[in-house]
Amino acid sequence: MSNENELYPNTVGILEEASSSERLSKRDTILGSELVNKVLNSAYLELLEWDPQTQKLYPETLLFDEATFRSLGEQYKVLLTASSILLTT
Repeated sequence: MSNENELYPNTVGILEEASSSERLSKRDTILGSELVNKVLNSAYLELLEWDPQTQKLYPETLLFDEATFRSLGEQYKVLLTASSILLTT
């Protein structure tokens, strides 16, 4: 049987990036479920900002949902822009 990391390299990569970008405290390591939630939230937010021109392939486990995430990403960018404009005015 092959290694799980070899089956889904893009998925493993995005989760590793998300986990390394989170600042982990001792409390986070004790409360494993909170740590998992932080990593998954960070990874999904990264998917909303996904740029297929500059980033690697989409995670294999979410290939069927790629169109949905792209649509949500566009809505997220509009919401972020509108919020920024409202905050500065």
